[in-house]
Amino acid sequence: MKGSAVRFMLSAVAMFAVAAAVAGSHVKVLTTDMFKEWTASQSLALVEFYAPWCGHCKNLAPMHEKLGQLVKGSGVVIAKMDAIANDVPPSESALQIDGFLNIVRIRGEDNSIIEYKGKRSLESLLEFIEGSAAAKVAIDLNKLKEEDSDEEDNDGEDEDEAEFEDSKADKPVKDNKPAK
Repeated sequence: MKGSAVRFMLSAVAMFAVAAAVAGSHVKVLTTDMFKEWTASQSLALVEFYAPWCGHCKNLAPMHEKLGQLVKGSGVVIAKMDAIANDVPPSESALQIDGFLNIVRIRGEDNSIIEYKGKRSLESLLEFIEGSAAAKVAIDLNKLKEEDSDEEDNDGEDEDEAEFEDSKADKPVKDNKPAK
């Protein structure tokens, strides 16, 4: 009896710790069960499909969180979905998750999906978000440029950004339109 009570208490503490960590996040965590309904209810969402073991995904996590902070209150939602633990809903045939890291912009009103193929920088991701007529995000891009330049190498290119570009270039990108 004591052993099961201890296990219960440890489980409860772990659940509260996870809940507290997620509650402080500016990134919405999606699952298969909620994906379609949730994305349809958003005016604009940027969704990252990731794998927990993916190095590029792990490196992007802090930037994704910062992006969530920057767009907070703008009507744009930053989200992520573990594509290993969750299947992309079959009804979302326009989504072609054929590698990691995969980022898409989804407009809820018409369920349009556009895959992100650009650089992995805050400025580039914000420009991708702003490329939608559904939302304009009031962000000082000059301030972001200054922050990005502080993180660059001597050759002017961010190592993570270059690595990301190389990894995306090696993989064919499928058309996001459903087959007829």
